[in-house]
Amino acid sequence: MKKIIATLLLLANLCVFMSCAVVGDQSPTTPSSSTSSSTTSSTTTKPQTTTTTTTTMTTTTTTTTGIFSEAPLMEQPTSVMPKTQGAISAEYFPEASLIITGERPERPVYGLYTWGNEYNQHLASIAKIGFAHIRFSGPLTDAVMANICRQGQSIVYTVSSAKQATETDEEYIARYVNSVMTTLRKYGPNGTFFSDHPNVPYAPLMAVEITNEPNFQYILPNGTEAEREALYAKLLPTAYDAIKAEFPDVLVVGFATGGSSAGDLRFVEHVLKIDPTVAFKMDVFSTHPYVRSSPCCYTIESWGQYSIGRCLSILRQHFANAGRTDIPIWYTEMGWEISKADGGKYDRPEAFVTTPTLQAAHIVQTYALAMRLGVSAVDIMFCTDTDGYNGGFFAGANWRPSAYAVQTMATLMPNPRLDEIISDGEEGVFAYAFSSEENGDTIVMLWCPQGAQTVEFETEYKAMVVYDMLGNYQTISAIDGIITLPAGPCPLYLINP
Repeated sequence: MKKIIATLLLLANLCVFMSCAVVGDQSPTTPSSSTSSSTTSSTTTKPQTTTTTTTTMTTTTTTTTGIFSEAPLMEQPTSVMPKTQGAISAEYFPEASLIITGERPERPVYGLYTWGNEYNQHLASIAKIGFAHIRFSGPLTDAVMANICRQGQSIVYTVSSAKQATETDEEYIARYVNSVMTTLRKYGPNGTFFSDHPNVPYAPLMAVEITNEPNFQYILPNGTEAEREALYAKLLPTAYDAIKAEFPDVLVVGFATGGSSAGDLRFVEHVLKIDPTVAFKMDVFSTHPYVRSSPCCYTIESWGQYSIGRCLSILRQHFANAGRTDIPIWYTEMGWEISKADGGKYDRPEAFVTTPTLQAAHIVQTYALAMRLGVSAVDIMFCTDTDGYNGGFFAGANWRPSAYAVQTMATLMPNPRLDEIISDGEEGVFAYAFSSEENGDTIVMLWCPQGAQTVEFETEYKAMVVYDMLGNYQTISAIDGIITLPAGPCPLYLINP
């Protein structure tokens, strides 16, 4: 039986045993409503002893956060959408030396994509969960901007407008750029909004995204793919130059391509071939890597398969071919849907949905995976089920499991930095060590996207505190230096006691 061996300040000899448990999917409405630990069994084999250096760490104080509960860990689901989920996709991950730099990110990766009316409606919950980055679309009103400034969240505003049938390319581009500049002159640096509202904290709009999914119908409703590519190759540089001339510190976020079924790859490649200098006419590249499986696995379609890691590798190569190798990357829209039977607003095809528990698991997996891939922001769609999409964090005033899962991750790891890659999917296990600036803890986040399995490891500590993704925690004692975990798609967080 193969083993994964990893040396860490926290753990020694991470050993994985491929043994699945037959347990049902759970969809709790609060963290404390989860069920008892999985009954997963395995063949117990003591790992080979390895000498390692250990460090004593402080522990997050769970009695003052108000979200954690000392309770049995939730059961791990075994259903992982076998019709659409393929093998683990880690072969395209960047080299560790390119990702683990020791630098603290400017802000946490935890993001949300929403519209202004939803933001105002769920303002308190958004803040309580810990979302640090917000992508806005739709009308940007004074009331929304005032709340944004009071919350202190980092935002990117997507300026969307489609070309009209009566417009020439030049007329459309001029109208679009005027819309962007009008928005920045009001809400951007030294904008009139702040002089008109002196009691609102000064927190100007510092990032704008140039259209939404221009490879689809949003930029040219009745155009061909080639026409959209040619139009965007002119629009983005014109908008960039205008913004930088007046607002040099505002970030220009380019492309915002729809990535469902790898739809972004061809568009980006073709635009950069039309004009390679477009690669330098943005501060950040954004795309929307929708998949219908775990973000760590291939999604299987009738025409083939694709994965987030593979697509990102190809996109980076397109930029490298155009001469740019340092492009920052944001995922400004992605998510997973649930069915109407599970509380979703809309009837959706069976192939498009997952369970509420797996929806939550995929989201927090994605935040961790983004840090492994070198992606600095991930904005999950939406606050509520909207626009025919059952991806909301909230159903009315009620939180779905996804909201609790993000809150748990953001509270345990307020501003995480990836410090060590323990396992990139070897033996079906993903495990990464993060540190948080605010509390100094080192935390291991661990999950198995293909189903429930037992993970055992040898440790020099007598016990460890283990949190599930919904905030339940247990202190698990080591037996003969071995701690056994009921792992699965729903991530676990490990901290020294």
